[in-house]
Amino acid sequence: MTNWSELNQDLVVEIAERIKFYQDFVAFRWVCTSWRSATNIKNFRYKSDQMPLLLLPPDDDGDGNRHRFFNPANAMTCQFCLPEAAAADDNNRCLSSKGWLLSMARDLSLTLVHPFSRAEIELPNVKAFEDWYVNLSNITGKGNFIEKFVLTTSNLLESDFTVMVIYGSPRKLAYFKRGQKNWITADKSSWVFDVVYYKEKFYAVDAVGEIMAWDLSGDDPSVRELVAKMPSEIVDGMLFEKLYLVESDGTLLVVWRRRAYPSENYNSCRGTYAFQVFKVDLFANTWMEIKDIGNRALFLGHNSSLSVQVLDSSICIPNSIYFTDDCWRSYMARRRRGGGKDMGIYNIQDGSMVPYFKGKFRHRSRIAPPTWVERSFN
Repeated sequence: MTNWSELNQDLVVEIAERIKFYQDFVAFRWVCTSWRSATNIKNFRYKSDQMPLLLLPPDDDGDGNRHRFFNPANAMTCQFCLPEAAAADDNNRCLSSKGWLLSMARDLSLTLVHPFSRAEIELPNVKAFEDWYVNLSNITGKGNFIEKFVLTTSNLLESDFTVMVIYGSPRKLAYFKRGQKNWITADKSSWVFDVVYYKEKFYAVDAVGEIMAWDLSGDDPSVRELVAKMPSEIVDGMLFEKLYLVESDGTLLVVWRRRAYPSENYNSCRGTYAFQVFKVDLFANTWMEIKDIGNRALFLGHNSSLSVQVLDSSICIPNSIYFTDDCWRSYMARRRRGGGKDMGIYNIQDGSMVPYFKGKFRHRSRIAPPTWVERSFN
């Protein structure tokens, strides 16, 4: 029987260049070490579709090991067996950053999983957080312990990396560097909405519109720096439902998501009716609302916020926001069993909204959100 690793390298490259789908290309590279060394992103010719894939929650009637990925570019859904990210119980979910998933097991262990290469990296257990027990006791369901995570790089297997997470209640920040044994708390004083890795620093935005920065390469990485604050004329006494930080073509943007309650029931599912996008100058602390982000699209939700360049407007709509349902109350609402209903494409210029996913799903895990998974070539 032929050993796959002994296949002629030129033939391996020829096959790789004929693969049309991203997930198939990544899986192909990970058949063996020799195939991975023979191929790289240059061999993937179908790059016009740069949109992330939407990880859908496992179905109730499935075994929990199979995950579906929806591609909004062609409205196709593919299914992968991914037991590493399976829901251990009703209180588990997967979050994503730079193409990797973060999953929590029943024993509170944390693992980074690449969904297509199946590569895994173990992180310190939840019990390695400084105040893990108090925070786990203050939230509804252990699956809500980590709200979001951000990686410094997608190349986790061949380089040092740092993970920053939003965790606990109130939402705080902690980080882990490769080689550490524990999670280190970066901030306890703010209710953090989002965090982004931008120009070699971590930036976070909190519930009052303040942007803070951490330089983890410095002498004292625990010191935060207040670098910007949303002007009072923008806030005007309003309460923020949700703020996002996202880098777009080298510029830092703050996105304000506006939601409405459909009823007086505080725990009912809410609908997004508008977004406001602000371009922030961190040095001058100037905020300018913009209606045009150029030939780019933003993808927001429980994933680490990202933007992509639109190479084909028939595949991805430029100057738009693709959003998923990240309102935790909608997932915990008993009457509606799970969230995932507040999703769509928002036109930044005219404020119109259209759906991108018209399928139906019933959650195996009540708190598992549909999550954008960025394309990464490891």
